[in-house]
Amino acid sequence: MTRKAKQMQMCKYMQYLMDEKGYNYCSLGEEIGTSAKSIREWIAKGNNINMQNRIFDKVYNRLEKIKKDIAEAEVYNPHETITYRYRQEIDY
Repeated sequence: MTRKAKQMQMCKYMQYLMDEKGYNYCSLGEEIGTSAKSIREWIAKGNNINMQNRIFDKVYNRLEKIKKDIAEAEVYNPHETITYRYRQEIDY
């Protein structure tokens, strides 16, 4: 996939996070490690953005981490974790 296509996907995913997962510009900027203004501009420009290489790499990697964390959170079952921790405490 080309870099331009990845940038388009990243902008769409940032918009998805804000629309569906409760993020706002500030919280998303904090997670990604950039300013809320930058995110606002990237989403507004959509297909016409051109991130610098170091910014692109940082944002891409952190968005991938957010995707992974959200996937883990959606399948998280607190009862299994509590049971596992409780069993560990009993074993000691």
